[in-house]
Amino acid sequence: DTVLTQTPLSLSVIPGESASISCKSSQSLLHGNGNTYLHWYLQKPGQSLQCLISMVSNWASGVPDRFSGSGSGTDFTLKISRLEAEDVGVYYCMQATQSPPTVVQLMLLGICIVFTRVTRVIPFMNTVSKYFGSQEQRLGPANLP
Repeated sequence: DTVLTQTPLSLSVIPGESASISCKSSQSLLHGNGNTYLHWYLQKPGQSLQCLISMVSNWASGVPDRFSGSGSGTDFTLKISRLEAEDVGVYYCMQATQSPPTVVQLMLLGICIVFTRVTRVIPFMNTVSKYFGSQEQRLGPANLP
């Protein structure tokens, strides 16, 4: 099974500064077709999930360039530059290389079926504190066509 882990466990930043979230996989997410199906999602309070970054580093429509994704193989990073209050929400990294759904299914359904540790971004006075959940999601065996 593939295990994804987000770190650090906690982090506090001041709006206007930068923040980074790391996502590590227990095995390479490079698919045989040359693509890496590692995506970043954000769920803002009271809203549905939105895709921030797809395929490691590609911005989704309407996502500001303050968000950027990088990485390869097993190590990936989401960086938020010039943090703003509107960045509050729950962040997820998700992989679709080793297990369904495929990227196409994921986009059509508009949901993330497999998650990793959760990053909560909560405003507190003039700071934004990030809290990470403790559960690791173990994904099933590969079932891509």
